[in-house]
Amino acid sequence: MFELTRKLNRSKKWQITGTQSINGIKHIIKGGLLTTGCIKKSDAEEFLAHFIESKKNKTDKFNTKAIDAHNKLMNSSDAPTKDRKKMFEKNAALFGDIRLSEIDQDFIEDHLILKRYPKETDQGRIYREYRGTNLNDIENLDEKVNVSSKYNTINTSVISPIRRLINFGATKRYCHKYAVKGLSQISQAEKPEYVYSVEEKNRCLQFNDHQITTLFIVIYYTGMRLIEALSLHWDKKNAKGLPQIDLENRVFNTYVSKTFIQRQIHMHEELYKWLSKINNRNQYGGRLFMWKNLQDKKNNKKPVLGLGNRWNMMTAFANVEDADKKKRHTLRHTFATHCKNNGADITDLMKTVGWKSLTSAKTYVHTDIEVSKKLIDSL
Repeated sequence: MFELTRKLNRSKKWQITGTQSINGIKHIIKGGLLTTGCIKKSDAEEFLAHFIESKKNKTDKFNTKAIDAHNKLMNSSDAPTKDRKKMFEKNAALFGDIRLSEIDQDFIEDHLILKRYPKETDQGRIYREYRGTNLNDIENLDEKVNVSSKYNTINTSVISPIRRLINFGATKRYCHKYAVKGLSQISQAEKPEYVYSVEEKNRCLQFNDHQITTLFIVIYYTGMRLIEALSLHWDKKNAKGLPQIDLENRVFNTYVSKTFIQRQIHMHEELYKWLSKINNRNQYGGRLFMWKNLQDKKNNKKPVLGLGNRWNMMTAFANVEDADKKKRHTLRHTFATHCKNNGADITDLMKTVGWKSLTSAKTYVHTDIEVSKKLIDSL
């Protein structure tokens, strides 16, 4: 006879144990115990009643096909956002006829991830090297960060959606709950601090490519995202009717597409002098830059017009340390770091740079050792 028990002292949840003959068929709990996922006994009793009923009617209420549960999730109020739906759909395409209750860590790692990220792909290779490895065994810190980033991608695109699907199924009584583990991530504190030094900035600005050096100095002194900088226009105004590039008042009036806010950025004296020297402001149809996005003109080789290639040429010319790590977005970190090290309050910095959350702000700020020294010595 099936009955409820709490044999697992380490768990507060009720389990089902025993054997029971239903419709002439002897049913045995695989492993001796089946968790109900319920802490309250009344909920566990309801779970057990549904479980027995499903065996009697052979309706498999606790063994729904994963693809069926996925479809119900997609049409429920718990459905993921449009941006995340693609991740869920890619997983669902690989479910086949597997039951929701059969999805466990082994299935995810040996089947889903194998198909989503084949061995020959960079993510697949990194994942397999990292799987089962203690972070302390990976000596190279850069490799740690590289691994963490790719590993976290798998966590975001496979593990988390599966965990959510199973939780949805368990809540709807389509299956019993499984513990699907997340993947370890590198702490922010362990990540290396890549910022441009003042000397590197000065050398970059000596490079003979006015467009790429203008992009550099704009982001260096404003902390703009790349897409913000590339959208700057000499003649256009923002939603409030203010000019995007206002030399008279020495400000930028930008619209942040990521956070949907308008912000005003003071124009540094050096940046003001640089922009004031630009005479032909109609060269790119009134745009400050020739590129509309990072990929624009990427494939042009003779002459080289791609933003990325020309940026690399500039950093090579300036002998920038760790140039392969210091791309456009690093200037945003650089701006935030320099401001913070010069005494900026984190909340003021959030408004200046355009962050919505304190968590986001903290990932960009790298405190200089001299600043840390002053803080400690003041104790």
